[in-house]
Formats: sequence, structure tokens, C-alpha cells
Amino acid sequence: MPLLVLLAAAYFAVSRAYPYYFLWDMDLVVGLDCLLIGSGLLPDHIHHTGFGMYMLMSWLHLAAYAWGLVSLLNLEQMATALNPLAGLAELIDFLRRLSPLACLGLVLLLWAGLRVMLRPGLVMGLLALAVLGLEQSQIYQAALARTELYSLLFWAGSVLCLALAARARGGPRLAWLAASGLLTGLTLLTKVQSAFYLAAAPLIFLLAGLAQSGDWSRMLPTPSRRGAWLALALAVFNLAVFGLLLWRALPLPIPEGMGAFMFRFEVGLTGRALLVLALLIGLAGWQLIGLLLNKTASRYYASACGLSWLLLGFMAAFGLHFLVLGDPSQAWRWLLLDFKMAFLREGFQLALLKHRWDLIAYAWLPVSVHLVALALLAWAAARRYNRTLNATVLVALLLSALALAGVLFSDRFILRDLIWVETMLNFLSLAYLLIL
Repeated sequence: MPLLVLLAAAYFAVSRAYPYYFLWDMDLVVGLDCLLIGSGLLPDHIHHTGFGMYMLMSWLHLAAYAWGLVSLLNLEQMATALNPLAGLAELIDFLRRLSPLACLGLVLLLWAGLRVMLRPGLVMGLLALAVLGLEQSQIYQAALARTELYSLLFWAGSVLCLALAARARGGPRLAWLAASGLLTGLTLLTKVQSAFYLAAAPLIFLLAGLAQSGDWSRMLPTPSRRGAWLALALAVFNLAVFGLLLWRALPLPIPEGMGAFMFRFEVGLTGRALLVLALLIGLAGWQLIGLLLNKTASRYYASACGLSWLLLGFMAAFGLHFLVLGDPSQAWRWLLLDFKMAFLREGFQLALLKHRWDLIAYAWLPVSVHLVALALLAWAAARRYNRTLNATVLVALLLSALALAGVLFSDRFILRDLIWVETMLNFLSLAYLLIL
């Protein structure tokens, strides 16, 4: 508890050290967008997905207005205010104060995930909490209102749900998988840069399962006939939802505005959209063939069934737009625009590969510690000749490759992107060391 109090105090001290006009990207933008959402309109900042952050902020903005903590709820009130700039400054200051809480939530969720997965002792648990809480990127993000932080907050919640799913059995496990999928969907809907974090979700489930039991039959049990048919129905449903959104989002025009930056990218049927579509088709086809041939007693088939539940939650995340905007037509339009930005936006090169190597050089400490932790885990597996530990090393190698690939192909050499480097690498480093 004292450590948590110290972390919270540090985050809030950093936030209070900077004024409301410290940064327009995104402190000013989120203030304006919350007023737009309060007026029942679409946010202006749509060239990146930012839905998860706006969902939380709009709800808290509404509560703060009801409690008298802020003076402005929408553009109409701003237009009639005696001093609209003062009201906007008040709102921005309130929204910026949410960042320290998001930082604390991110740290606590990852720490809880480690505790569920590996049950460290008191000393190691406190050390893990300190490592996660004292990351340079966390302290930096506490001073800003940024989508990166909120995206990783949802990812941390997804990690905890995956750890709980690996421990649970039967219906509760499926519920935790669906909850993890929902939070994973919000991760992507808050920042498209999180793609490599999303890909890590099934591997984190395997890592948690191997760490807790090491028994493949317990971790991936053969589904019953009824459960297999239900998983197939979910796979078909997921495919239908994705196909519908793809069909409706592709021709939808993107409104132009300050946050659109239309000249910087193009939209179309991208490779990643086709890849996800092929994955959904293959998943449904695999499950159908297995049922028809009565070949469901394998861990690969069980994995496909579990993935269907995970993807059900992922697809459900898009429906949360209807809980933010009261007008269903506006919510549907926002949903389709976010889908378009997530899957149909052509990427543009923000930095040369050399600059991304510079980012690794800048973050040499977490990268080095991670490589050492991975090497120690591999060395322990080689010495012990343990099948579970060997499988753990294989999963760890895949996770580490994803984490480092994200740095090289997705992140920029700016302080705002340091959080993408540190969060997964430090979490995995702690997990590897606790497994030893």
C-alpha cells in the first residue's frame, strides 16, 4: 500500500507540474472532442482510432458535469458562456487529471496479472510493482492525455482476464476469454499502433497456462459436442460481423477536419483486412470440418474454439459505440469510421528503420534486461530437460519476437512511443524471471 501511495503521488505531481495548455496533441484535442461528443456529434480526431479513451472520458465528463466539477458539457453551453475559454481550460485540466489514474490502473492490472499467473512472494511482488510503476514512459504519460496510455490500460485488463481464464475451467473460462477479447478490441479501437500487442493475446494465455499447470489437456480441454457446435456458431457470427462492417465501411467517406489529416494516408482493401478475413474464414472452416469428421479431440481444435470466444468479445467491442452517442445513426457512423481506420487505412511511414533502431538504443535498459531474462529462461530449460519449460521457452520466444517487431515496425523515436517499448518488454521480463 505505501508503494501504491507513492506511485500515485508521483503521477499526480507530474500531472500538476504542467498547465492545461502544455500540449495541444492531444490535451486540447480531447477537450474539444468531449464537447463534440457531449453535443451528440462525432469527434474530430478520427484519423487514429481513439474510441476507448473517448468512451471513458465522455462518461467521466458527464459525471463531472453532474457533480459540478466542470462547467461545460457541450458546444451549445460553450457558445453561450460568458468566458468560453475559461470553461474549456477547466475541462482540459479535468481530463488531464485522469491520466495519473490511468497510469496507476495500468500498473495495477499488469501486476495483478503477474500475481494470478505466477503467484510471486511478497518481496518479488513488490519488486515487480516497482519495476512496472517506475517506468520512464509511465511518468511521462502521467502529464498528458494520450490514446497510447488508455490503449495499454485496456490491454493490461485483457492480460489479467487471460491469466484468470488460464486458471478457470468450463463456463467461467469462456467468460474470461470473451472479456479479454472485449478489452483487446478496445485496445485496438483506442490506438491502431497496438496491433502487435493484440497478436500477443493468445500467446499470453498459453504462457499463463504453462506457468500455472503445464498440462496441455487441462489448459486446452477437448470441448463437448455441444460446446463445439456453439464455438462454430460463434466463429460464423464473428465472420458475419466482420464481413458486414467491411462491406459498410469501405465506401463510407471520411469527414475532413483538423484531426483527419486526409492528405497523409489512403484507405482501401488492405492486406491486414484480408488477413483477418482469411483468419475468420479459416477458423470457421476448421471447426466445421472437425465437427463433420468427428475430430475434435485435439488441442488445436480446442484452441480454435477458445479463439472463437476471444474474437466474440473483440467484435462486441465495436458495439460499445452505441453506449457513448445517443443517436444510433451517429454511433453507427462512428463505429464504421473506427473500423475503417483500424482495418482499411493504408499505413504511412512515420520514421525510417534507422530511427526505430535509435528507439531501441534509447531504451537499451529494458531491451537488455528482457534479452537477459529470455536467455536465462532458455538456459534453465536446456539444463532441466523439462517438457513444460521447453514449451514455455517456445511461447516466450514468440512473445519476445512480437514485442521487438512492434518496436521496429510500429513505433516512432519519440517519447510518446516509449510506452510501447517498455510496457510489454518489462511485463514479459518479469514473467520470465518469475517462472525460473
